[in-house]
Amino acid sequence: MLDEQMIFWVLMSLISGLVAYVVLTEGKNRFLLVLIFFFDLLFSVSTGYIWMQATKGLAMYDWALFILPAILTSVATLLLLSYYVAYHKKETLPRVPAFTVRRTSFILSLVAVVLLSFLVASSYLPAGTTSSITALGSGRTILDTSDVVGDECLSCISSSDITIQRSVVTPFSIRENPKKGEYLDFKIDFKPTISYADPSLMLYVTDSKGQLIPETKIYSYSPAPNVLQGQILCDELGTYTITAVAYDLSVSGTVPMGANTQSYTVLATTSADEGQNIVIVSFLVACIVIVLLIWIVAIRKKYF
Repeated sequence: MLDEQMIFWVLMSLISGLVAYVVLTEGKNRFLLVLIFFFDLLFSVSTGYIWMQATKGLAMYDWALFILPAILTSVATLLLLSYYVAYHKKETLPRVPAFTVRRTSFILSLVAVVLLSFLVASSYLPAGTTSSITALGSGRTILDTSDVVGDECLSCISSSDITIQRSVVTPFSIRENPKKGEYLDFKIDFKPTISYADPSLMLYVTDSKGQLIPETKIYSYSPAPNVLQGQILCDELGTYTITAVAYDLSVSGTVPMGANTQSYTVLATTSADEGQNIVIVSFLVACIVIVLLIWIVAIRKKYF
């Protein structure tokens, strides 16, 4: 889901920026259309990277992913067009406000946009990591061997009400599969479509042989009543499966009402990122955009 988040962020930003351009200029300046397109592309890649780092790539279903890129890019496009008009008096842009942009006010506006993105994203960061706290009315978040009975029937109660996200996010890498020795971040959302009198959400992790990994390797907490979030220590190679189980304790504390699973692979430290390293791709795109912008400005000297 990491690729989908980045692609969605960039698309929302580009659409919002182009809409802002059309509204403000009535689409009468083709040079500005090209300039705005590449500016918004660079801006969206940069802010998308900040979003992924701030949320650890675990906000695929968050409302801010649908709203924040539109707001940030629209404001950035307005600032760019206003800056352009201030230094190109001969240009006629019907809907762009003609006010003088000073260097100080421009820098302060840019800083405000960046701080706004951090402020919104930081509201989804955990305050800390604990190994066991209450989740949806349950005293535990992790199931042990004695609790996992009859799990071969979990496929019969597979539920779309439970979504699982996972990621490994560092300043230089954004991946879904961890390498040996890394921690895998996970987030489980439970949004039931039916009524639960006493809901409870728990999880366990099994290896390729179906054996549960020790509870000491799983750190989980509940940042919201319907969410489990935490980390899994990945110190051995292999394929593992995260299983999230939902109960209605008013009915049964041993028979689950719904479940969902997601598998991940622990790679060797020398393994390639298998195309999941979005950061490298993002910076390559950003470099190409910068080169194109310099080239466009260079061939349109009459505007400057």
